[in-house]
Amino acid sequence: MEAFPERTRVAVLSDSASPDQLSAIEGAVQSMRLSLRSLKLENPPYDFDAAFRTVVQGEAQMLHILSSPLFTPQSALIAELAIRNRLPTMFIFRHYVEAGGLMSYGVDTKPMWRRAASYVAKILRGAQPSDLPVEQAANFEFAVNLKTAKAIGVTLPTSILLRADEVIE
Repeated sequence: MEAFPERTRVAVLSDSASPDQLSAIEGAVQSMRLSLRSLKLENPPYDFDAAFRTVVQGEAQMLHILSSPLFTPQSALIAELAIRNRLPTMFIFRHYVEAGGLMSYGVDTKPMWRRAASYVAKILRGAQPSDLPVEQAANFEFAVNLKTAKAIGVTLPTSILLRADEVIE
């Protein structure tokens, strides 16, 4: 919203792996007075070309891609389609921005993988998985790709760039 305050129509791509994320987005969108178009992809492998055609035909002005293990291997394709359709797109993981997506905000996965390794070590030493505490992510990161912003013809406010943990030029 802060990056594109004049835009009011947002589309969301989801699949069966992201129902909780979708309900959270729906609640947030209502409070921001945005028009939401949700597109749930089914029957993998997904046809992202068709999904983007549907999003563009629905006159979306922004796109949010929810997290799915079936979306991750297609991050470069998704970023390419967003650029081709000049659609500002938000993701949950930084690797999408590294692949050419515009912005991401989500957990920093590197500390999570390190912590997972320590859990594996404890289990291999005999700890019962049910005895290990559940941990929540504490580190979040915001990444922006200025090369993509230029490619889709948008200028991001300085306030957005100053808050970014990483700006890809």
